[in-house]
Amino acid sequence: MRGSSNRVLLAYAGLGLLAAGVVVLLPDTTARSLLYDGIAASAVIAIVIGLWLHKPANALPWMLIGLGVLAFVAGEVTWEVYSYLQQDPFPSIADFFYLSGYPLVAAGVLLLVRGRMNTRTLAQASLVDAAIVTVAAGVVSFGILARLRVVGRFVSGLGAVLLLASGAYVVYYWLTAGRFLLA
Repeated sequence: MRGSSNRVLLAYAGLGLLAAGVVVLLPDTTARSLLYDGIAASAVIAIVIGLWLHKPANALPWMLIGLGVLAFVAGEVTWEVYSYLQQDPFPSIADFFYLSGYPLVAAGVLLLVRGRMNTRTLAQASLVDAAIVTVAAGVVSFGILARLRVVGRFVSGLGAVLLLASGAYVVYYWLTAGRFLLA
């Protein structure tokens, strides 16, 4: 079973890379959008199949990651519909889907990381956490300010909250990635 699983994984990764290359080469058309959304949706399907085949002792992290990716797909599809209708609302329901995906994926990754760590690695990781948060917060802050300036409009209210929330999730991802690498 292990050998065939590895072959399926390699085939999926190869097809995914090929499809991603095609997406990059296609002009900005409906076909490109459908292929892009299909690639993202295939990740959800792959997670479900992986859970079904491997039946991990703790499936919750993978279920959360799958639901988070599904929320990202819903956000992307919703945004594509807005684009097709030549609308550019901000904030929109697409932003709700995008932002709801972040905590789901973050919780799943956190559970995976915690499953790999012991007391010693937790202590070591806490030293790196401060550096990661500091650097990531600076990068995110700069990115948000640059985006507001490039877009040419300053947002207020819910739009600003959405931008800050997405920045906070980026900081969290950097923190979790650092912990995962140290575990």
